[in-house]
Amino acid sequence: MDALQDKLKSHTDFEGANQDGIALLKIIKVILYSFKQARHQEDKLMTIKTAFYPFKQGDNMSLQRYYELFLGQVTFLDEVGISIFDEATAESIARENNRAKPNVKDYAESHESDLVLTRRKPKS
Repeated sequence: MDALQDKLKSHTDFEGANQDGIALLKIIKVILYSFKQARHQEDKLMTIKTAFYPFKQGDNMSLQRYYELFLGQVTFLDEVGISIFDEATAESIARENNRAKPNVKDYAESHESDLVLTRRKPKS
């Protein structure tokens, strides 16, 4: 427990998050899922993705609450380095740049584009 507290207090965002429970939880998640120390990185990636993809709005969940929870998951994926992008988006970007196949920059642009789309506030 002391090791987790030490890591939490030494995190770069700790000062700003010290009085914000949600921000502290996000930092804890990042620490717990730290890929530098993970022994089975592929298993961790699949576990996180498996939890993310089926996420849906619950029967009694408001659209605003669903959006907040979804955005939290997207932010977490981004923080731990899991890229979310659609292959078709990367291919479209490559075509716009006159390339037959996407390159690293196309994938990065696709990732950013998809993150922007997921962060749009829903219409009620």
